[in-house]
Amino acid sequence: MTAHAIEIEYTNPGIRYLLTVPAATFRPFEDGYDFVDHGRHLVHMHTPGNSTNPGIYLAPVNLPDGAVIHRMRYNFYINSTEAGVAKLQRTELSQGDVADLALAVTFPANAGIGSTFAPYVDSQPIDNSRYAYWLVWEQPSNALPGVNVQGQAVVIEYAMPIYLPFVLR
Repeated sequence: MTAHAIEIEYTNPGIRYLLTVPAATFRPFEDGYDFVDHGRHLVHMHTPGNSTNPGIYLAPVNLPDGAVIHRMRYNFYINSTEAGVAKLQRTELSQGDVADLALAVTFPANAGIGSTFAPYVDSQPIDNSRYAYWLVWEQPSNALPGVNVQGQAVVIEYAMPIYLPFVLR
């Protein structure tokens, strides 16, 4: 009996899943922020000391190990001359470094609900044993004239790889 080797190549798109991180999840970067978080949207007013500097808000991201991120969408309400930013970041545990994996920016616009996609997403598989992941919102102060940016949610589209079993006869 002669043994034969068979090599099979295929592209596995995986199954697509969505993780929605709503406004209610985000918390201010430091104490002393003046903001309103209705759950459906977050409005930044002042940073500590009643300053109208942009506010930074953070939310954890918990994706399954091995997930591959394909897209990130930032949902918002805007009536503003200033832009808001949503970033997906990670840090290597015990290292202190920070890397941006995706970045989406609102566009200054007339009143309306909108969304924008990150033009680039780092598609390295999620590795929870090595990294921690979170979202950052940088929002301008709605206390400034002509500024009204309200973060609503970030939606992360990801896939889980599917491994086909070998069949031996």
